[in-house]
Amino acid sequence: MAFASFLTANFGLETIIAWSTPMLMFLYPFCMVLILLSVTAHWFGRDPVVYTLTVGFTTIPAVLDMVASFPAVVSQSSVGVALTHFRDSFLPFASLGMGWVVPAVVGLVLGLGFHFASQRRQAGAATSNDVQPDNAD
Repeated sequence: MAFASFLTANFGLETIIAWSTPMLMFLYPFCMVLILLSVTAHWFGRDPVVYTLTVGFTTIPAVLDMVASFPAVVSQSSVGVALTHFRDSFLPFASLGMGWVVPAVVGLVLGLGFHFASQRRQAGAATSNDVQPDNAD
């Protein structure tokens, strides 16, 4: 363990920070989305569909933020430049590091739509099962 620490320390603090920042940029949107979903979970009964769609729609912007924040050897490569240009062109607030917000809201709206449609369908099925036919013989 001491040897691994010694090797890591030899890279220098700037190098360690430069290579750890992309992982933080990748994790940040998920942390924010999961915290907000956990706080508001009572509104949708912790339905996994809402979580799945919201986190799923957050994944692409999180990956694009990660690529854009890599050190120049990755972010300035042709693939890195293309992905960063795509991110800045199509995601609102991407230049502010908040490109994940709109896709997360889209995923949330879709998830809530599926949740409430499912609830309505279940309520309708329960109501139709409660109605007993008249036997007026």
